[in-house]
Amino acid sequence: MKNLKSIYLLVVICFFVLYGCGKKKQGEKFFFDIPGYFKHEIEYIKTNFSSVSKISVYNGDTSQQQLKVNEVNWEKEFALFLKSDINKPLYVANMHKVDWPLPLQVDSSVEKQGYSVVANNKNLDIQEVGIGKIPQTIEIIIRKSNLLSETLIKANYMKDSAYSILGEQHLKGFSNNTFLITGKLNK
Repeated sequence: MKNLKSIYLLVVICFFVLYGCGKKKQGEKFFFDIPGYFKHEIEYIKTNFSSVSKISVYNGDTSQQQLKVNEVNWEKEFALFLKSDINKPLYVANMHKVDWPLPLQVDSSVEKQGYSVVANNKNLDIQEVGIGKIPQTIEIIIRKSNLLSETLIKANYMKDSAYSILGEQHLKGFSNNTFLITGKLNK
């Protein structure tokens, strides 16, 4: 009887050990932590820049603004970046990392210049994220499609410099909409 209990206990322990090995640990990130990076960048921008030169274009209508950094709601301004969490289980299961080629140099000590995380599934909203190393750049490509519309958004951020969000929405049977938001950070 003791042997049966010991075998049962051993089987249960093995199950939990094997089951746990394939699971992501709490807080572990498979891909670049985009929301975490932008939470940090918002604080960095608030303390290291004085203003932002912003241009907004909607269907050809343009407006320009020069805003002090503390006048901008950065959580709203960077909402698209903050919501682009490719470490959610759906994205982790359906995306893969692709290293960008090295520059045309033979020196093997040169670091790769960046990589992309690309969707294996065309039904995911986020289709591609590019992470450049020098300077730190991030590009996110989002495609959404339903019975009424198709939307393509390209968001770019270049550390210490600028950001842009370009979008096109095609409404079936209606007019198309385009928008562009650019911001240049000023010290």
